[in-house]
Amino acid sequence: MMNMDILTDYILAIITCIIGGVFIYHKKSYLWAFAFIMLGLAAYFGAEFHANHDQDIWLWHMSLISIGVASTFMLLAIADNNVIIGGAFIKLYIYLHHLMTRQDKTSFNPAIINTFIALMTVLYITWGKSFLLSTGILVSATGNILQYLTQDNTLFHLMQIGSMILMGMGAYKIA
Repeated sequence: MMNMDILTDYILAIITCIIGGVFIYHKKSYLWAFAFIMLGLAAYFGAEFHANHDQDIWLWHMSLISIGVASTFMLLAIADNNVIIGGAFIKLYIYLHHLMTRQDKTSFNPAIINTFIALMTVLYITWGKSFLLSTGILVSATGNILQYLTQDNTLFHLMQIGSMILMGMGAYKIA
């Protein structure tokens, strides 16, 4: 029997990849499409990691890498100047460097803060342009905080599903 953490991770992966596919199908922003597909891959790798009883660290590592790449593409999708574009690539370099050089590959870490800063940048730039995107980012951030405080992955995944739907609808409107 599959536990709820794994099931909700798979559902999150499917929904998020579908959102990315909608962007491709309607020939909207491919940067947003790639961001959502990478988030779907992150959820898939997370589900596989949990399904393997948290033994295959490379799956968790791939999940974190996918999240970092996705947040970079979100920044690129809303970039309105070269500073943001340059900052997106610097952010990705710092994120990947940190992930590759740290010893503890599973716990909460500064790389997650790097992604959080990227999301807050997207929120700042899109505030007033897309209520749904902004709300989705805030729901996602709240889910991250609650997961960290409660260690409840199922609640976290359910919040992320709602967040991805809101972010997808909002990003679609501004793409």
